[in-house]
Amino acid sequence: MKKNTKKQGFTLVELMVALAISSIVVAAMYSAYTDLQSVNHDQTLIVEMQQNLRAGLDTITREIRMAGYDPDKKWGAGFTNATATSVSFTINDVDDEDGDGIEDDGDKSDNDGDGQIDEIGELKTVSYDFNAGYGDTDGINDVRRRVDAGNWIVLIENVDGLEFFYTLADGTATLTPSAAQRSQIRSVQISVLARAPGISLNYRNSATYTSASGAVWGPFNDNVRRRMQILQVNCRNMGW
Repeated sequence: MKKNTKKQGFTLVELMVALAISSIVVAAMYSAYTDLQSVNHDQTLIVEMQQNLRAGLDTITREIRMAGYDPDKKWGAGFTNATATSVSFTINDVDDEDGDGIEDDGDKSDNDGDGQIDEIGELKTVSYDFNAGYGDTDGINDVRRRVDAGNWIVLIENVDGLEFFYTLADGTATLTPSAAQRSQIRSVQISVLARAPGISLNYRNSATYTSASGAVWGPFNDNVRRRMQILQVNCRNMGW
C-alpha cells in the first residue's frame, strides 16, 4: 500500500488573500478607534469650554444685577467705569436690614475681604475686564474679576471677544457711556466669545460671530471650536 506523503496547508494565494482581508479589518478597526478618540477629545474640549463660560457668566450677571445696591440711598453706589471691554461698579457691602447704614447682623463680618470689619456705608467695588490672566503666557485673553484693589482673578479662560453694551434710561444704547451717563445705565448686554482650550484636527472654524452691538468677530479660519453667548442683565438697583 502506497503511503500518502502529500502535506496539507495553505497556498500562497490563500495566505495573501487572508492577509489582505486581515489588513482591511485591522485598518477599519483602527480608523474607528481613532475616530472615537477624536470625537471624545472634541467633546471634552466643548464641555470644558461651555462649563467655563457658563460658570463665569453666572457670576458676572449676578453681580451686575446688584450694581448700585444701596438700600438706604446714602452712599452713592453705582457704575464707576463703563467701556466696551471693562466695567466697574460699587455695591453697599453692609448687612443693613433696617436701612440705617449700620451692619445689623452683629457678626463683625468682613464682607469685602479687605481684612477689616465692615464700616458704616462701606462700598465694595467689583470690576471686570478683558486681558491676559495673571502669569498667562499663551497670548490668549481672559475675562478677569477684581474686588476693590485686590488682585485680578481669571473668571473665564480662553476668550476671543468680550463686549459690554449699555442701555440708558432714555433707551440710548452705547458701548461708551460718558461719566455723566453712568448713573443712567439701566441694563447691560454681555457678549462673550469663548474658545476651546485645544484644537480639533478634523474641524475648520470659518464662522463669524456677531456681538450685541453688531460687531463681527472672525472668521478665524483655524481648528478651534468657539461658543458665543449673549446675555442681557437688568440693573435692578439703578434708577431709584
